[in-house]
Amino acid sequence: MAANGRRISPGVLTSRMAYVQQDDLFIGTLTVTEHLMFQATVRMNRHIPRQQRIKRVNEVIDEQLALSKCRNTTIGIPGKVKGLSGGEMKRLSFASEVLTDPSLMFCDEPTSGLDSFMAHQVVSILKTLAASGKTIVVTLHQPSSELFALFDKILLMAEGRVAFMGTAAQACSFFKTLGAACPSNYNPADYFVQMLAVVPGRELACRHAIKTTCDTFRSSEYGRQIVTEAETVHGEFESSLKYRSKNPNRSPYKASWCEQFRAVLWRSWLSVIKEPILIKVRLLQTVMISLLIGVTYFGQRIDLDGVMNINGALFIFLSCMTFQNVFAVINVFCAELPIFLREHRNGMYRTDVYFICKTLAEAPIFLAIPLIFTVIVYPMIGLYPDVRHFFVAAAVLTLVANVSTSFGYLISCISNSVTTALSVGPPVIIPFLLFGGFFLNTASVPSYFVWFSYLSWFRYGNEALLVNQWSEIDSIACTTSNVTCPKSGRTVLQTYNFKEEDFPMDILCLFALIAAFRDILVADDLGYLYFKDRTGDTFRWKGENVSTSEIEAIISNLINYRDCIVYGVEIRGVEGKAGMAAIYDENGTLDVNKLTVDIKEQLPAYARPQFVRILTKIDLTGTFKLKKKDLQEEGYNAEKIQDKLYYLDAKLGYQLLTREIYDQIQQGTIKF
Repeated sequence: MAANGRRISPGVLTSRMAYVQQDDLFIGTLTVTEHLMFQATVRMNRHIPRQQRIKRVNEVIDEQLALSKCRNTTIGIPGKVKGLSGGEMKRLSFASEVLTDPSLMFCDEPTSGLDSFMAHQVVSILKTLAASGKTIVVTLHQPSSELFALFDKILLMAEGRVAFMGTAAQACSFFKTLGAACPSNYNPADYFVQMLAVVPGRELACRHAIKTTCDTFRSSEYGRQIVTEAETVHGEFESSLKYRSKNPNRSPYKASWCEQFRAVLWRSWLSVIKEPILIKVRLLQTVMISLLIGVTYFGQRIDLDGVMNINGALFIFLSCMTFQNVFAVINVFCAELPIFLREHRNGMYRTDVYFICKTLAEAPIFLAIPLIFTVIVYPMIGLYPDVRHFFVAAAVLTLVANVSTSFGYLISCISNSVTTALSVGPPVIIPFLLFGGFFLNTASVPSYFVWFSYLSWFRYGNEALLVNQWSEIDSIACTTSNVTCPKSGRTVLQTYNFKEEDFPMDILCLFALIAAFRDILVADDLGYLYFKDRTGDTFRWKGENVSTSEIEAIISNLINYRDCIVYGVEIRGVEGKAGMAAIYDENGTLDVNKLTVDIKEQLPAYARPQFVRILTKIDLTGTFKLKKKDLQEEGYNAEKIQDKLYYLDAKLGYQLLTREIYDQIQQGTIKF
């Protein structure tokens, strides 16, 4: 991104600007006040007292955005929960951004989907904000003449070039000088769009006319005036950059970890308790399914038929806990995922904070459902009549339910929508179910599918439930002649190749799967599947997960907002990935010694990049980002890279990485 002709980090602009996106994304169960209080907690400076935040929220609601009539109204979910109108939702989007009092606001299609009255209200609000000293930049397609008259200045672009910038009256005069005067009975906005459009079949003529218009404006009085104004503010902008570079933020987040945790947990809890219908439906679903299973398998005896029926019922328990929780998570989390992605990109809270709070807020329901299920089916079927065994069965089902919840989060994150997630979920779950030890004996699993068995929560849950049921049963009645019957519960376990002594390991593995599936989400942090490389991935070094987006933000502050990208690279013989920073320094003015001192002050040891690469030219993606994948593949290979490379010496700081040093690193002579 560039400002006044100079490439700068997005961190500079985000500290001064706000961006109101076209789509309004909210937690629909919150009220206007609750939403804005959450925004104030995580977006305003952490040193601002709570009373001042409340005062600012009330000021925005009552004075700036005219939301006082709906301050206690539920935001609403289209098609589900009645709430705000389209215009009120758009004003709430403005309110969320205005809280931090930005001097510059970008609004993407703020009138999209609104009728003419609502659109006029929204633009009038923006006009009021502009009058208070803010710069409001709005993109609009086909505004009405009434809306068009509200704007102070307009910017017309065609084929990526500026065709005009100035007032509406100046635009009419400018096009008149081109011999294309706007008719008096014509909407100027529609006329300008028509004049700058590329019409199919007349591409060459239209592009020639556009080029003439852009060239004429550039050399016109209006164009020269804009260049003069840009040069005037250039010095002020440079001074601001220098000031901020001397005062780097330690964190890209406005709120501390604890403040983020309290705010997100509060919002997550409100979101859960404000959907009583959803909770009632899930509880009713659990009761109905458990009653159906209980009636179907009612009063089983401990004989040959009873063994088969009880084992089948226990496996159905696992299937119910799995599919019920996976689909419940998909339906809720997929709807929240776009909100999380937007808020996380905006630096409102960390990924780990979100998932911890989400887990804690939903814990009561995820603990209650397995317990209610067990309370109903356990006595109806006639499972082992002992209080300890009852609670063990309930605990195992609770663990399976939480593994399924974690897996539901994973499925949601790799899918783009609820429909996709619901389509992907069952085919992915079925292999884990097949290798759960019920349909196929664990000893018969083909060697090339063994890994499926070890990742299957069905296997660990099935073994734990069967051990809990049969380990203390010494005799099983045989009521059928000419059939070999199992003599004891241990014989039943041997039939499935399950072992009583594996019970503790089954419990540990279920805990491990809960952590593993959730750690995938945190470790990838917006990845290629969904949580990676959108706002930054992570790498693991010295036993810690390091977020590249956070490191990039801090280093960018330290180096006067040059382009910087951070990624993980492998070192032969060393566990994890070491951090590496690629910094764009076209003029070779970067002071590496100062960088060493600053990084040691700002970053903990595990987060410091072990390698630095100085780029004199950059290769950008289509979205104007450095190509991380190519840089990561090249790593710190001094034999292939022509750019200057540095490695972090524990005592001397960053030192030049030569081919000889590279060989020593590969041989393990230099330790990290």
